[in-house]
Amino acid sequence: MHCRAITNMMQKHNFVDGASAVNTHFSDSGLFGMTVEGPGSHSAELMNVMTDELNGLKNPIDDVELNRAKNILKMNILMAMERSEDRLEEIARNFMTFGDLTFHQYCENIDQVTSQ
Repeated sequence: MHCRAITNMMQKHNFVDGASAVNTHFSDSGLFGMTVEGPGSHSAELMNVMTDELNGLKNPIDDVELNRAKNILKMNILMAMERSEDRLEEIARNFMTFGDLTFHQYCENIDQVTSQ
């Protein structure tokens, strides 16, 4: 399952060989972006397609798409914490950063996100 921007790039443009989203979060900031892969002969088009999709992320999102994105995010988080070692590491990070064990609130916090 891919986000809207990645799906758009892959389905609408035959010169896009691959695309992915990048998302890293920190306690006080974060980094997000996209990568796109394709032939060098189409480098200008690849850059235009990716720029258009990034600009398209400013557009409103409907409830169906928002719920889909929430479910994908919750699934990714739960799968990432499937191993007990990963859960322990997340607990330690939460406690060191926040002084609390907030990992169990992730799904509740995701469900509170609205399209506004």
